[in-house]
Amino acid sequence: MRYSKVLLIDDDEDDRELFLMAMKEVAIRAECQVLADAKAALQQLETRELIPDVIFLDLNMPVMDGKGFLTAIKANQLLKEIPVIMLSTSANPKSRIGRKA
Repeated sequence: MRYSKVLLIDDDEDDRELFLMAMKEVAIRAECQVLADAKAALQQLETRELIPDVIFLDLNMPVMDGKGFLTAIKANQLLKEIPVIMLSTSANPKSRIGRKA
């Protein structure tokens, strides 16, 4: 699947830089919007100020964490179909969501 609009939500500046470098490295030619605050991102999505094809979401953030954001977006009829990929640098196995590989 080809995405032309990517939204990255991550509060860590280093992780944001790594993500953007990785996108360049694999030659992904998508517009990438970057936000550090999940609550602000949710507000922009709800007002349709942002309309991404896919969201990359950090799990551990202040104010609103990734799980809270995911719960809110999936409860919204206009936003629930946007694919969300969770990211975390946590080594804690309890942080993992979904199936083990």
